[in-house]
Amino acid sequence: MPQTETLEIHHVQNNAFVNLEVWDFPGEYTLSDSAVTDTKTLSDSNLFDHCGALVYVIDIGTYESSDDVIPTLVEWLTRAYNANPKIHFAVLLHKFDAEKQTSDFAKSDIIDDLDKQVQNMFQSLKIESYDDMNIDYHLTSIYDHTLFELFSQIVQTLFEEHTVLEDLLNVRTVRARSARISSILHSLVIARTALKLHSNFNAQMHT
Repeated sequence: MPQTETLEIHHVQNNAFVNLEVWDFPGEYTLSDSAVTDTKTLSDSNLFDHCGALVYVIDIGTYESSDDVIPTLVEWLTRAYNANPKIHFAVLLHKFDAEKQTSDFAKSDIIDDLDKQVQNMFQSLKIESYDDMNIDYHLTSIYDHTLFELFSQIVQTLFEEHTVLEDLLNVRTVRARSARISSILHSLVIARTALKLHSNFNAQMHT
């Protein structure tokens, strides 16, 4: 994929379940810069007031080599939370190499280290809001399905009717071992059965 050079706003709407507005910021963008859309400079309020989820992507190579990663992440988390405490945060360590870090123990070590560094930065800045933030940390890769799983979880979090759909799937799915509703265009799972049902096949509904 080409590198993002400026703020890009994408409207994702291909069915009744997936209706998103995605704001894609360049990797070098900081909140000290002035984001402009429709000739209007955006304040924290403009950026975060109607934001359902903030997905912050960190290249794992940059994470291992740069001292600026954690301070910049903490600034985004703090200012977004101050503008809108209801935001769901997902922090991605992307381009994870499973061949180098294969065990679940190694993966948990990486996540724990990132979480600890973020907590320490909040404490050093005397910011007390960390414990109230809804932050999930993830390892994602370009070589597997982890990105699609993550964004499926985010869509399900933002989609208010998600639990209703899952309840309906659990009630209506009798013969299948599992069932799900997916958006083929975006490779997103919108809802899936929560129960393990006994049979020899799966049921899928695509939108």
